[in-house]
Amino acid sequence: MQTSLLINVGQRTNHGKHQLQVFLLTVLLFASQVSFAQGQVPSELIHYPDFVFFNGQVLTADADRDFTIAEAVAVRDNRILAVGSDTQIRRMVGPSTRAVDLEGRSLTPGFIYNDGDNSVPAGDILKDSQWHGVTHPHL
Repeated sequence: MQTSLLINVGQRTNHGKHQLQVFLLTVLLFASQVSFAQGQVPSELIHYPDFVFFNGQVLTADADRDFTIAEAVAVRDNRILAVGSDTQIRRMVGPSTRAVDLEGRSLTPGFIYNDGDNSVPAGDILKDSQWHGVTHPHL
């Protein structure tokens, strides 16, 4: 009788281990799928841009590329997020994104107003427009 009791306890222990293994495997599979799905979302879409400027001539001058002219630019946290065609950039517009139609005008992102005589009675324009190397849009 003692032998059968020990066998039953051992079977329950193995069954419990099996349930724990199945549970842990399920959790691991779920976690890997969630991280895989997050890895598939482009970083541009995790948070929407604050501003999208479109329908214009966006003049760019990157160090690794020649001078280019794009149609649109997306800005988030006062930094350029993406530059491209109207179609590419307008897909990024979110519910709180401010979309600005440039109406064919030119935009030179990243340039800082740097006039030598910028001290005016209203204040120092350069210091007002630049903060930690970021030019703030004045719309």
